Amino acid sequence: MLLPCRADAVDMDVGLNIEARKAEAAPACKRLRRADAPEGPDDYYRLGLCLAYGLGGPEKGDEGVASLRRAASADLVEAQMALADFLQAASPTQPQDAVYWYRRAEKLGDARAGGRADHLERRIALDAQRPTPPPDTIIDPTPMELQALYRQGYHCHAVFGEQWCHIADDI
Repeated sequence: MLLPCRADAVDMDVGLNIEARKAEAAPACKRLRRADAPEGPDDYYRLGLCLAYGLGGPEKGDEGVASLRRAASADLVEAQMALADFLQAASPTQPQDAVYWYRRAEKLGDARAGGRADHLERRIALDAQRPTPPPDTIIDPTPMELQALYRQGYHCHAVFGEQWCHIADDI
C-alpha cells in the first residue's frame, strides 16, 4: 500500500538514526556539559546531541542546534547528517534547512545524504501542490456522517497523520 508523506513527516530511517546517535552520545553527555568548552568538532557534535535531545541534563534545543551547526560547518559529515535529521524532525515547517545540510554531507561523500535530500525535496514539492479543503469539510467523519457525505461528495480522512480528501465517487 502506498501512503502519502508530507514534508513535515519524519522518515523511519531518520528516526532510527536519531535514536542510535542519542545512545552513542549519552555516556559522554555529563562530561561534555560540565566542560568549559568542547575540544573540537567531535565534542561540539556530541554536545549538540546532548543539548538538543536533553541527554544528561535539560533539553536546550537552540544551544544544541548551534553546537551541531558549529561541528557541521567544520565539515564533520556525521554532524551534518545529525543536524539535518534533527531539523527535519524538530522544524518540519522549514525543511529546506535540512535539505541544505543533507546536500552538504552528500558533497563530502555520505551515501545516505543524497537519497534523504531527494526524498525530502520530493515531499516539499508534493506539499506545495496539496489543495486546501473547503472550510466546511468534515475531517474523519463518523459512520453516520460518512453515509451522508458519500451522497454529498467531498470529504477527508486522516490516516497515519496524513489527510486524504476526495469526492464520494473518487476511487
